[in-house]
Amino acid sequence: MASAALAAGLDNATTVIIAAERRIMGLIMAFGPLMEQVIDRPLVA
Repeated sequence: MASAALAAGLDNATTVIIAAERRIMGLIMAFGPLMEQVIDRPLVA
């Protein structure tokens, strides 16, 4: 019983970590082009 609960807890933690990584990657993909524009503007101007 204890090992099953531990395995379920680890599986749940892995799911949370994967979801967080996907969310972070989504933010990077969304903000990457914006950050590039912000960085490029002073160099161009």
